[in-house]
Amino acid sequence: MITDPVELVALSIWILATLSTCVYGLNYYLLFWLNRKRITASPDNLDAELPTVSIHIPVYNEAEVIEETLEACLNLDYPKHLLEIVVVDDSTDETTEKVKRYVKRYPSLIKLIHRDGRYGYKAGALQEALENSKGEFILVLDAGSIPSRGFLKKAVKHFYRDEKIAFVQGRLKYKNDSESWITKAVSIIYEFYRVFTQSSLYKGGLFVASVGNAVVYRRSALEAVGGWNWDTLAEDLDVSYRLQIGGWIGVFAEDAVCRDDVPSSLQVFRTQYNRHIKGPIQNFKKHIVPLLSNPKITVFKKVEAILQLSAPLAFLVGQVSLLTGVLFHLLAPPEDVMYLWRSPVGIFLSIFFTLSFIAPFVVYIRILKIDRLNKLRYLAAVAFILTDYLLMGTKSIVELLFKRKNVWIRTAKTAQSQESRRSSSLTEKDYSETFLRVFFSLTMLALILVIAEKGLIAYSLGFLLPPLCWLTSTIIEQT
Repeated sequence: MITDPVELVALSIWILATLSTCVYGLNYYLLFWLNRKRITASPDNLDAELPTVSIHIPVYNEAEVIEETLEACLNLDYPKHLLEIVVVDDSTDETTEKVKRYVKRYPSLIKLIHRDGRYGYKAGALQEALENSKGEFILVLDAGSIPSRGFLKKAVKHFYRDEKIAFVQGRLKYKNDSESWITKAVSIIYEFYRVFTQSSLYKGGLFVASVGNAVVYRRSALEAVGGWNWDTLAEDLDVSYRLQIGGWIGVFAEDAVCRDDVPSSLQVFRTQYNRHIKGPIQNFKKHIVPLLSNPKITVFKKVEAILQLSAPLAFLVGQVSLLTGVLFHLLAPPEDVMYLWRSPVGIFLSIFFTLSFIAPFVVYIRILKIDRLNKLRYLAAVAFILTDYLLMGTKSIVELLFKRKNVWIRTAKTAQSQESRRSSSLTEKDYSETFLRVFFSLTMLALILVIAEKGLIAYSLGFLLPPLCWLTSTIIEQT
């Protein structure tokens, strides 16, 4: 029986943190069940009543990829007299001149707005485009994205089902997902959130999040909620929630496909994924009160929305679980540790954690159709990257809590990523993250050695995985 008060405190925090983390994992089983539902088909024959559409493309130093996006827009299967393309350009490189050449060739179709500063970053650029365009609907595209020829017709048809539909999020596929094990793993991570999660939420009648690319908005809905805000790092998530809290509806359209890049290196992935961690937490803080206080939103919707917005906290809580678990094994005598794992509490904790841990992988295998053994190696890469984020994600959250201003950093596209990989110089941030990984890894391994000397290594093998992942990440990023 564990009676020592210090042991009890460490054990209580460990169990509480572990169970809290598991809630997010177990929620995937609910999403998996919702994903099996069928949805009502949208009308198909809309040629006689197609609306006007403005394509908004915010750009910052995208010379390598802007032309392929403009060409894809010009190639859309949509009447040209109903289209306008608005490029809001904050660039300081040759991107501006490339866009000007397209404006000269298509003066009635393409408009260039060049801003001297980056006020509001992407959200500021989108607001500028909104105020200087006329389409009834707005398609937002990132530079480098390539919508399929039928993208607009397939997305727009959904708006005819209900006048309260505010946005239709298309499905993103990836141009470079087979480039390396990193791009394959990252594409699976993004597919999980951008396809499986959004599809499940939509089929369940819950809040859907637009992902800021390949999404069509109803102009009147955007204007009704005040347009774009830039008080968070995830302007797409922010506008999604403002719209749906205001009574509008979001749709996920799996048949409207757009191709994009995924980050080709762990460094570039981390730059983008840090926004995906900080942005939802900022939105959680911003929207929690209006969400909970709105009597028209069901309890189920509120709970699921809270889980989605607060999901990045799982990294922080998971790190707390890891550290307090190690602390308990250090403080407690061997007989207390053995008693815990053989007790009903220990058995329940083991089962609960195992079910939670395997939940994402059940989804990966069933929903993403990972049906061959050679594909399973990519799941190991996914597990490796997400385990690394127990530490890196915690770092991002701590930065958010203690820094007043968080700068919106553009994600480098494939061309820029290749150039970056050729550079051997390390930035100050690289050194700080290397130090953080090495420090925590070596400290954890030293503590696990102490635990092993107590004869408890069989009960603490799971604690070895994170520090080994952190050290491996350091080696990969420095080679």
